[in-house]
Amino acid sequence: MRKLGQFFILFTTVLISCKSQEKEKVEKIVVEKNQPKVHKIENLQEFVLTEDKTRTYQQIRSTVLEQKRNLLARKQFDSLSQFFETALLHRIIPQWEGTVWSFEGHTSIPKKGEIACGYFISTTLKHIGFNINRYQLAQQGPVNEAKTLALENKVIEVFDHETDKIIQKIKEVLPEGIHFIGFDQGHVGYILKKKGELYLIHSNYLDGKVGIEPVHKSTVFASFFEFYLVELSTNKQLLEKWIKNEEIIVKK
Repeated sequence: MRKLGQFFILFTTVLISCKSQEKEKVEKIVVEKNQPKVHKIENLQEFVLTEDKTRTYQQIRSTVLEQKRNLLARKQFDSLSQFFETALLHRIIPQWEGTVWSFEGHTSIPKKGEIACGYFISTTLKHIGFNINRYQLAQQGPVNEAKTLALENKVIEVFDHETDKIIQKIKEVLPEGIHFIGFDQGHVGYILKKKGELYLIHSNYLDGKVGIEPVHKSTVFASFFEFYLVELSTNKQLLEKWIKNEEIIVKK
């Protein structure tokens, strides 16, 4: 009788344990099933608007400038952030994907000639209608480029010795959108925050071409520990100067 009782206790314990594990397994499957899938951006062509796929670069530029003039004429300044992001990220930048990097490169035509990191920034901004000297901007160091685009706003400085901590800090200080990033004294690019993820868009001197890559996988990003950030698509002062075609003075 005593052995029978021990067997019953053992059997009950095993049964409860199995059911508990089964329940945890089911709950885990349900949780994983309900988690939203985060789409990882792999190339700039994912941003191209359908209507632009058959247009030339000059036609795309003309469309952006025409829309910009219409917004100014109608004084529709409430949607500047979205219009700016669409113009830069979805119309102009994707056309430059694959353009060859060169330290001295300053082409103004995508995929023809070569483009340095600074000229990639200044040229794409010029082509969406900024009244700025693209040569002077490109020839500045990352700090002065940041100060120029920040206008009277404060440049966000992030410094740490660990890449993971830097990435976390940037996620905390930057809003969703596309922004400027300067790397110490050696490099510049755009940084995109989309659905909480960070992407680097730049003329990549390691890959030798313009492209996009997740920040946490970027060898270039991991090579630096001091960064200068400037909001672009959420910088109201900068956007107003852009839409009104007011000159942006390059700080030297």
